[in-house]
Amino acid sequence: VNNAAKGSVVFLAPESTESSVVSDNIVVAKAVPATTDDFFVNWTINGVVVGTEETYEYLDAADVTIQANFESRYIVSVEQVSGGTIYVKTAGTTIASGDRVLEGNYLTITVSENNRSELKKLFVNGEDVFLQYKYNPDYCVKVTGPMTITAEYGEPRCIVTWENIGS
Repeated sequence: VNNAAKGSVVFLAPESTESSVVSDNIVVAKAVPATTDDFFVNWTINGVVVGTEETYEYLDAADVTIQANFESRYIVSVEQVSGGTIYVKTAGTTIASGDRVLEGNYLTITVSENNRSELKKLFVNGEDVFLQYKYNPDYCVKVTGPMTITAEYGEPRCIVTWENIGS
């Protein structure tokens, strides 16, 4: 496998949980993702894709190393609260709360404040990243696991100046 933390392979024919088998017949291997966040991508032999189904049948008589390739896609939860709207994009595509995003991709987070509201805090997995966002309105964060994004809004700070002419 390309990453043992993301999945494993079992042989269905001949039946085995070992990492290699010897057979005079068809060899059937099955890819097994490790968690619900891990997904089987494809089978490769010497870097060439030979199958995309979770079960692969090898028919040739030559010795070969077959690799199962896995990737992780994590759920991104965007918790909207009154006061504004959080928008999240990955690779230029807007994502909705509950969408899965490929590990290693970057999320660009932007916030639109409602009238009479001001963004006070922006949280990514419980960590307040408001200052980073304030100084970089195209704030990005790398996907390394499940993510939750939310915000807190409050009364806007206003400075009022006036000039009194006359009585």
